[in-house]
Amino acid sequence: MDSAIYDALVRLAQPFSMRYPLIDGHGNFGNIGGDEAAAARYTECRLEKLTEEGFLDKINEHILEMQPNYDETLTEPVLLPALFPNILCNPTQGIGLAMACNWLPHNLNDIVEKAIIPYLLDKDIDYNDIFPDFPTGGIIVNKNEVHTIYETGKGKVVVEAKWREEERDGDRLLVFYELPYQVYLEPLIDKIKQQCLAKTITSVIDVRNESTENEIRVVLEIEKDADINHLIDQAFSFTDLRKNFNANQVGLVSKTPKLVNLDEVLEIYANFHKDIIRRFHEHEFGVARTRIEILEGLLKALDQIEQIIKCIKESDSPSAARSKLENDFSFTEPQAKAILDMKLSRLANLEQTKLKDELKEKIEYTAFCESVVNSQEKQVEILIDELRALVKKFGDSRRTEVIQKDIKKITKTTEKKEKPARDVIVSLNSLGYLNVTPVELFKAQRITVKTFKCSSKDFILLFSNFGKVYRLKVENLETDNKKGIIPASVLKLEPKEEIQLITSMNINKEHPYISFFTKDGLVKKSDKSIYTGTTRNLQGLKAIQLNDGDQLVNIFETNGDYVRIESTNNKVLIFNMEEVRAVGKTAKGVKSMSLDAGANVQKVELVKNPDPSTIGKRAGKGKVWKQK
Repeated sequence: MDSAIYDALVRLAQPFSMRYPLIDGHGNFGNIGGDEAAAARYTECRLEKLTEEGFLDKINEHILEMQPNYDETLTEPVLLPALFPNILCNPTQGIGLAMACNWLPHNLNDIVEKAIIPYLLDKDIDYNDIFPDFPTGGIIVNKNEVHTIYETGKGKVVVEAKWREEERDGDRLLVFYELPYQVYLEPLIDKIKQQCLAKTITSVIDVRNESTENEIRVVLEIEKDADINHLIDQAFSFTDLRKNFNANQVGLVSKTPKLVNLDEVLEIYANFHKDIIRRFHEHEFGVARTRIEILEGLLKALDQIEQIIKCIKESDSPSAARSKLENDFSFTEPQAKAILDMKLSRLANLEQTKLKDELKEKIEYTAFCESVVNSQEKQVEILIDELRALVKKFGDSRRTEVIQKDIKKITKTTEKKEKPARDVIVSLNSLGYLNVTPVELFKAQRITVKTFKCSSKDFILLFSNFGKVYRLKVENLETDNKKGIIPASVLKLEPKEEIQLITSMNINKEHPYISFFTKDGLVKKSDKSIYTGTTRNLQGLKAIQLNDGDQLVNIFETNGDYVRIESTNNKVLIFNMEEVRAVGKTAKGVKSMSLDAGANVQKVELVKNPDPSTIGKRAGKGKVWKQK
């Protein structure tokens, strides 16, 4: 057997690699300790029940699109009728140009009840209630960031090992009993020992592997007075006891690699299975109609059985009898064949009753099949019933816990270089420089666009003209240069991308919204809280969905403020931002003012206490006037 094929088969059988194993392996298929599987000649396998029922149910050449196999001696399905949503439930990784992907595993119950069924019923899917579920458990610690994966197809999941403190014979023990996905025992223990020798993990007396076949136990014997929280931070920072998993949901859509979000995956899944259900019932309809034809012929024959028997007895051969039945009694060819094959025992009254009952049942079934073929609603109902039956039989509880916490990552020099927190003023000036100044040394300047007070240990939000939001720690902006620091030196900005707004993570009750204004006249208002977080983001996340060719003119923190919009043909509109409803992170927004052909918004500013006579309504429904 080719080694690549065998390696793939082994992985499908490993419960620590697959959230739902698809192969039932017998023999040595490796373990989480790091041991490899035995050679192929020492193992054997068969399909798991989940694979048989979740992948191969309804496999029929009359239902599926078929293609020749490699030597064109047989045909095989182009796609399996896989009811089990494998791409969402089992981890999938791929490499290669334009094909690199990383799909994270999920719990079958969660995917069906929180994603697939709501989608089929046209209900809103709560991305904030769907999380990966790894085969080896652990704890997802960046709960507030995971929804990005389902909105965009890309994102990061941070998983930490589960631990507890124990005492045995007077010894103080730190025990890790669930590990992040794809972390193996022996390499992990070797790494912990190396870091202990390098003094990057301190207060550890001994490291032991006390794991059994059914339980993970990585045991650190620690000093009596050890700071357990600091030791945990060291272990998570310098070993794979904390691990990042970067989702990259690239899939083949119509034979083309494409990055897809959850809605697109569900749309493809739903359309495919509704088509499978339609084809299945079309086939069943044809089979039932054929049976009805035969049943009608048998019942017709029983009504004139004596003439039928006489006809058959007088015929020279079965083929001659069949021709007579077709010509003299108007039977179809299938009916004539069924009559000739009928046993004499079918002449009993009880058998006639059974034939009539079966005919009634088949007529009702054809009506049902026809209704399913012609109704997407019925196809959805059947699909939901099949999914829930699959969940009832193969579903299980979540293994991975989900929380939100501050992720503290320390380095070898953290404790030496770390400075105490202090109050500072962060400013962005009109030249595009960011500056961090101690409160006692700050002097306001006319060129300053935005300033606010915060702690040097705080994270801040930076919004760009490309509709992205970045998160950065204040102390990362500190520099000896009096001018300050250029954002592009710390953030991964695109060409011509500039920072338009900086703000603290704090939610100001008077200005709890971030409002965006675009060149094409759109305005979007979102709760500031949906952009906040506790981790650095230098790549940037999408804060607003911009149309092709559109760009941001300005960004403000607002609530009941009045905004003044000026277009390129000198039309001006003033309205209250309370007229604009708050929307989600990836929304495009709504029209702020009606623009003449060829005109664009060129200037947006907040105004205080405008003349009531100059106030209009959003989207140009009120006063829009030429500027004098």
